Amino acid sequence: MDCRGQKPIEIGANFKYEELNPVIQIMTDSSNTVNEKNLEEYRSHFQSYHKNYPTGNYFHWITFLLKNTQEKSINLRIAYQNYADSISVFMETKTGFKSIDSPQSWLIPNAKKIYPSVRFSVFSFTLDSREQRKVYIKLLKKDGVVLSLPLVLYERLAFEKHYSEDEVFHGFYFGWMAFVSILSFVFYPFLRERVYLFYSLSILFSVLNLMAQHGILNLYYDWLPVLIKGPSAILLFSHLYYGTTILFSQLYLESDKYCPKIWQYFVNCYLVSILIFLSLLIFNHNLNYWTYGLWSTLVYVLIAIGYLIYGLIQKRMAAFYYVIAILPMFSIGCLYIFSSLGFATFSLELAKLYKLSVLFEIFVLSIGLGHRYLLFRKEKKKLELALIQSQHKIIESQETERQRLAKDLHDELGGTLSAIKGRMANEEVRPETITLIEKAIEDLRSVSRNLMPPELANEGLVHAVYYTIERIQSSSPIEFTFISFGKEQRLNQDSELNIYRVISELVNNVLKHSQATKAIIQLIYYETYLSISVEDNGIGIKTNQNNWGIGLKNIHSRVEFLRAKLNIDSGSKGTTVIIEVPIKDSHANT
Repeated sequence: MDCRGQKPIEIGANFKYEELNPVIQIMTDSSNTVNEKNLEEYRSHFQSYHKNYPTGNYFHWITFLLKNTQEKSINLRIAYQNYADSISVFMETKTGFKSIDSPQSWLIPNAKKIYPSVRFSVFSFTLDSREQRKVYIKLLKKDGVVLSLPLVLYERLAFEKHYSEDEVFHGFYFGWMAFVSILSFVFYPFLRERVYLFYSLSILFSVLNLMAQHGILNLYYDWLPVLIKGPSAILLFSHLYYGTTILFSQLYLESDKYCPKIWQYFVNCYLVSILIFLSLLIFNHNLNYWTYGLWSTLVYVLIAIGYLIYGLIQKRMAAFYYVIAILPMFSIGCLYIFSSLGFATFSLELAKLYKLSVLFEIFVLSIGLGHRYLLFRKEKKKLELALIQSQHKIIESQETERQRLAKDLHDELGGTLSAIKGRMANEEVRPETITLIEKAIEDLRSVSRNLMPPELANEGLVHAVYYTIERIQSSSPIEFTFISFGKEQRLNQDSELNIYRVISELVNNVLKHSQATKAIIQLIYYETYLSISVEDNGIGIKTNQNNWGIGLKNIHSRVEFLRAKLNIDSGSKGTTVIIEVPIKDSHANT
C-alpha cells in the first residue's frame, strides 16, 4: 500500500492527545540501507501496522500524516513510551526531510534530554495554521520479541500535564513499594520467618524491573554497570522477581504440606534454570535471550496458577487472599504477553492499570501477611501458655516431691537417728560415734531445711534468704553480704518458693564455680516489681544459653514461670545476675 493514500490525523481546537498505532504505516529496513536522503524511493514499501514486527539489529521506519485544521499554529509532542536503542524523527518538507531535534536513545544520559526525568523519548515540533505534514520515525530496538509501538501525539500543554501527573504517580508508586519492601525486611529478623524476607525481595526486584523497563536506572545512575541498567536488566530483575516470588509463594501457601513431589520437582527444576540463565546473562549480557525470557515468563505464570489451584483445593485461606491479590495483575499481565507476541495492541492505559494492579496485589498480600502474623501471635501465645502450664506442673511436681522428701527425712530418718543416739547414750560407746551421729542429725536437718525452709512460710522470703546466707557463711571462705531494701511485700506461696529456689541456685553456683572471694545478694522491693541481684568477683560464666548447665537452665525455667526478666552480665572480673519479678501477678492470695 502506498503511503501517499494515508488518512491524516486532524489537529483541531480541542485536540489533547491521540495514540498513533491505529493510523501509522510501517516499513522494516532489514538491509539498513534506507536513510532520509533516499527515503522517497521506498514510499511504496510502507504498509499498515499489524503488530508482529520482529526486533533485531535493523531499523523500522514509521510514518503518519498530520493536518492542522486551526487558523493558528500548534505546538506538538511525539512521545515513544518504551525503551529504544535509537529513535529519530523527520518531517517531510518541499526540499526533502528535516530532522526534528536530535536522535535519542534510552541510554542517553539524563542531562542531555529535553525532559530530564521523563522515562520516554520526546520530540517537539510546530504545525503552522492549516499546515499538513508527513512525519517519519526511524526506530531501532535490538532486544525483544516483537516491536511494541506505544507512540502518542500530544498537544504541548496536555503533554506537560500528563508528564507532571505521571511523575507524581510513579514517585508514589515506587515510594510505596519501597516502603512495603523495607517494612517486610524489618519484620524478618524479629519473626525469623523467611516468608517476609522473600516477600521483601520479590517487591524489591519488581520495583527494579519496572525501573529498568522505564530506563530510570539508566537515567539517574550512570555509574551502574550495563547489566543492571541496559536492556538485559529487564531480564535480570524479572527473573530474580520470578524466583523470589515462587519461594515466597511456597512459604506463604505452605505448599510443601500438600503439593505432590513431582510438582515440587518441576518447580525446583525451573528455579535451577533461572540460576543457570542468570549466570549466562552475567557472563554475556549482550546475547539476545528474549525468546527464553518470554517462555520463562509463561512457565512462571503456569507455576503461579498451579500453586493457587493446589491451595484452593486444600481450602487454604492464604490461597484465597492470593487469588484476590493477583487476579487483576494476572489478567493485565496476560494482555501484556499477548502484545509482546503481537496478538494485541499495546495501550498506555493498560500500562498504568498494570502498575495499579501491582499496588493492589501488594495491598491485599500485606493484609494476608498481617492476618498470618496475627495467627502466628495467637499460636505463639497458646504455645507460651501451654509451656507455662507445663512448667508449672513440673515445678509443682518437684516441690511436692521436695516436701515429701523433707517430711520423710525429718520424721522418719531423723527420728530413727535420734532414737539410735538415745540408746547409744545409755551404753558404753566411743564419744566419736556419738559425735558422728549428732553430725548426721544436723546434716539431715540442713538438707530437710534446704528442701523446704520453714522460715519461708513462717517469716517470709527476706528472712528465709537471710538465714540461708548465714548458714552458708559459717562454712564458706567466700564473704557473703545480704542486703534488703524497701517494704517487703508477701507474694503467693508458689512465687516465693520459686524465687527462693532461684536465689539458692545462684548462690550455689557462686560457691561451686565462681572462685570468688566476695558476693552480694540484694532484694529490692519496688511498688510494681521485686529486683533480685546476685553479684560476685569471680572468673565469670558463659552467657550463651547453648552452653548453660542444668543449674542455669533450671533458673531460666523458673524465671519464665514467674514471668520475670533475666539479665546476666559476666566477664573476667565477675558476674552480675539481675532478675525483675512483677509483683502484681505474684501477690499472696488473701
